[in-house]
Amino acid sequence: MNPIVVDTNCMAYFQKERLDASSGLYCHLIDEVCNKGHISLDRKGKIIQEYAETCSPGAVGLNLLDWLADMAAKGLVKEYAEASDLKQECERCGLPSKDYKWVGTAMGAKAKLIVSEDIDLFEPKAKAWTAAKKKQIKANSKGSIAKLLKKNGIAVRCGAGAIEQLLEW
Repeated sequence: MNPIVVDTNCMAYFQKERLDASSGLYCHLIDEVCNKGHISLDRKGKIIQEYAETCSPGAVGLNLLDWLADMAAKGLVKEYAEASDLKQECERCGLPSKDYKWVGTAMGAKAKLIVSEDIDLFEPKAKAWTAAKKKQIKANSKGSIAKLLKKNGIAVRCGAGAIEQLLEW
């Protein structure tokens, strides 16, 4: 099964759709992730902590943690040691150190895909750019971090792009 890293923004959108009983883009995304692989987390718990904090208030975050535990029991959520192979290069490109957990987990899991809506995982310098330009960068998987990861066998895709890639697997 393919390890796949799913960032907090995508997981929060998924949780909102799940609790609203809608079957939007992010529910479809997580279905495809679970059909083609599994969600990869770091062993230190940084990712799951960010998921829970972002999906607050309490009951909403706890509901997501329960769902993740159920998926782990089915082998659809697994933990990996975070690798530091690209940490310095990512920092040189401007990736905030708090966001390295996504790259490090992908490297440790030998994942071929990071699903993200965070511009920092594509091009950190784009934070102040227009929404249209950021959307274009994410849609085309461009930017210094995306390029560095691609060179190392990891694609960074936004939700819709990730679904397209997963359907090709």
